[in-house]
Amino acid sequence: MKKFTTILFICTGIITFGQPVNKHITEANVTRVIKTLAADDMMGRSATRPEHIDKAAAFIANEFKTIGLAPLQGLKTFRQEFKKDMIAPQTLEVVINGQKIPSENALLVTENTSVNLTKNVGVIVIPYDTAIKNTR
Repeated sequence: MKKFTTILFICTGIITFGQPVNKHITEANVTRVIKTLAADDMMGRSATRPEHIDKAAAFIANEFKTIGLAPLQGLKTFRQEFKKDMIAPQTLEVVINGQKIPSENALLVTENTSVNLTKNVGVIVIPYDTAIKNTR
């Protein structure tokens, strides 16, 4: 019984030991960072256009330096670039129940960089009502 009580006491002490509160993370500072990144002059931070992401990347890098972070070993900056392909179909035509849907209301999502839906390619249709019902 003595061993059990001792083990229980030690475990309770370990469980209740929490991390110290970081007084540097304040609501005002978090709000400042979010508002800055969400501002219109950041242009949405699109990963497909360098002129859109450079300003946000510079802001984030400066924030990292301010809090004392350093780039990963072997890197000179915080920025880690990656390649992202963006494809646009030559023509996009969606017909539902014989009615043509305007191309600005249609979306093609694929990981294949060469798609030709005029050939025997499967198409998955997710009815709007079913998709909405399953998310509620």
